Amino acid sequence: GYADPSQVWRMFSHFGVGLGDEWFGVASRPVPPGTTELVVARAMHGRTLGEAMAGWCAAANLVLPGLQFSLKRRLDELHFCMAFRDEDT
Repeated sequence: GYADPSQVWRMFSHFGVGLGDEWFGVASRPVPPGTTELVVARAMHGRTLGEAMAGWCAAANLVLPGLQFSLKRRLDELHFCMAFRDEDT
C-alpha cells in the first residue's frame, strides 16, 4: 500500500512524543520531540538541494547527541553521511 508522507510524519511524530525520543534510541540520549522539525526548518532555507543538505547537517550536528552528519563530495556525487561519535571528543 501507499502511505502519504504527511501521514507518516504524523505517525512518527506521535510515536516520538509517546516515547519522549524522536530518534527512537539511535542517538546517545533521547532526542526531544520537535527537534527534527527544527532541523528540517533549517534545511528548507537552502536554495539548492546541496545547500539544504548542508544546512540539515549543520543543524543536526548541534542538536542530535552522539551522531555526526556530513556531506562528502566524490567525483560528481554528493554523499550524505551519518556516523556515531564519541561525545567526549
